[in-house]
Amino acid sequence: MPGRKRKSPDDARASSGGLPERGEKELSLRPTALKPPQQDILEQRLKGIRDVLSEPRRSSRQGVAVAEWIEEAKRVLVLVERGKFIQQMGFFEEGKHYLFPEDALYLMDRSKLCLLMNGMATSLQRAMSVLLSGAGISAAEYYAMTHCRRVGFIVRRPASEISSGSLKISFSSWAANSFRRKAPSPPEFHLVVRSRDDPPPTCRELLDLVELCRPVQIRCALVDQGTVLFTHVWDSRAPLICEVQPAIPISQLLLTGKVVPPQRMRSQLEDLELNEMEDLDKSD
Repeated sequence: MPGRKRKSPDDARASSGGLPERGEKELSLRPTALKPPQQDILEQRLKGIRDVLSEPRRSSRQGVAVAEWIEEAKRVLVLVERGKFIQQMGFFEEGKHYLFPEDALYLMDRSKLCLLMNGMATSLQRAMSVLLSGAGISAAEYYAMTHCRRVGFIVRRPASEISSGSLKISFSSWAANSFRRKAPSPPEFHLVVRSRDDPPPTCRELLDLVELCRPVQIRCALVDQGTVLFTHVWDSRAPLICEVQPAIPISQLLLTGKVVPPQRMRSQLEDLELNEMEDLDKSD
């Protein structure tokens, strides 16, 4: 129609409920100022993302389950079960379906659960502050769990506590088609979660944890302000850099340029000095 402004692809996608397409990057990471046309494009695309994120989430009541937070037990009781996600979560006790706090938060974040507190529906923000404090898990563990679930894994708490020093198994993960609640198979991997501020684990802690979890693999999730990075913890039968190696003679060390630990180097240098002193005494 004449006089009607044509919507840009970003605006059209935002109005349809999806995130706007950002396209290819126009700039590399350089400490230079943006030119006016580039700055305008950047602002338009950022505005499109903000508009989508600011819209209220809508979902059909037919797919929303209803549950209630039980403060004394630190668990969530399912009152109305709807949807396929909730069937893979939580546990049954005396014929009732319970969810762990992190399960309820994930379902709320996906607009699949209405949580009641004192008989009234609560917001996701209030549920996060109340349930995480009573869940016995950290925010880093919650971020790692939600990341695994969003990429298709079924994530549950381990059947029993598995730990080694400062390391512990936070969750067990299965592929979507390999998990059966009544007869669960061994998980595909166990998940260890570490925050950026946590001290690095020792080799001995890793070796002991691998032995406790064998033959299930271990993956470590490092969480930094909501960003989750995954690494594999290899089998302890593979050679590790921390293994003790036989002593290297100081002469061979100087010829080959190999590096040995400082303590071993110090002891070899002391032995060399003693030998030199003995040679001097003999010459005298």
